[in-house]
Amino acid sequence: MEVRHLRYFLTVVETCNYKLSASRLDLGQASLERSMRALENDLKTRLFVRRPHTLELTRAGQVLRQAAVKMLGEAEALPDRVNRGARGEIGTLRIGLADSTAFNPFIPAAIQAYRQIRPGIDLVLSDGDSQDLCDSLSDGRLDAAFMRPMQVPCATLDCQVLFEEEMALIFPPAHPLAERSALSAADLMDEPFVMFRRDLSPTLYDTMISAFVRAGVTMRIVQEVPQLISLLSFVAAGVGLAVVPASLGRLSLGCTMRRRIDGLSLRVPLSLATRTTDQRVIVSEFVAYLKQASACPDGSDAAPSPSTPERDAVPACVREDRVGPSVDCID
Repeated sequence: MEVRHLRYFLTVVETCNYKLSASRLDLGQASLERSMRALENDLKTRLFVRRPHTLELTRAGQVLRQAAVKMLGEAEALPDRVNRGARGEIGTLRIGLADSTAFNPFIPAAIQAYRQIRPGIDLVLSDGDSQDLCDSLSDGRLDAAFMRPMQVPCATLDCQVLFEEEMALIFPPAHPLAERSALSAADLMDEPFVMFRRDLSPTLYDTMISAFVRAGVTMRIVQEVPQLISLLSFVAAGVGLAVVPASLGRLSLGCTMRRRIDGLSLRVPLSLATRTTDQRVIVSEFVAYLKQASACPDGSDAAPSPSTPERDAVPACVREDRVGPSVDCID
């Protein structure tokens, strides 16, 4: 079935007359009638019934009329849609979020700002641990993922560090150390810790352990949990202390969060990973946007406090419709 035959068909439907239709289309009447017979042969049904001085649509012809209008409309819009797709203005991006990144306010703020500048792109989000995201990226189930850099780089993935995120220490309610005005790493010696399983995020896990070792403290881990967010519940129950991304500490569940521990430096990278072989404009533009967003200067090195209202917790450079926050904006 040819597109031009559908155009001829709609003209015949409008005039109900072969001779008049042929004149409008600048065709011979015989040629037009052959085209209509060819269309009927393709569809294996009659489209018209001849009446004296007119043509009448069959039920099949009435169905085709509705479908032809839609199909020709889509055909006319196709070149523009293809060009917009080539420019990365429409399509679908499947984005993964590592469990340890999901609570950072930069990610939802930047994604929302991107949705506003690219409304034709459908952003589909999913979560998982680091290995799951790597596997999903490698086999094409994901297009990009927010995650921690892998300890052993994957040759098929390109991981670009967006910024370093501050970690915080979470104390159970009424813990005596939480009330001190100053706290050092040595004060944490022999304190019990709750930790997530290493396989959930090996980089984050090892970064925490190494930071404590450099400070001369061996973490006494008394309980491991299957999810990062589970740490808060176990700390709230008094099982032990925990180290979490400062953004997750906002969900304190009555616990006390401390960012500054003398002698202990806790910052971990947050990266955007994509496939090295994926050269599509829709992906490269998203990566470029996130890199610009993460480097947006706002002249401040003060992280928002846990009590900051939700809107103010969003970095100003994203909130004001500019592209994204700087490292210093990140909680």
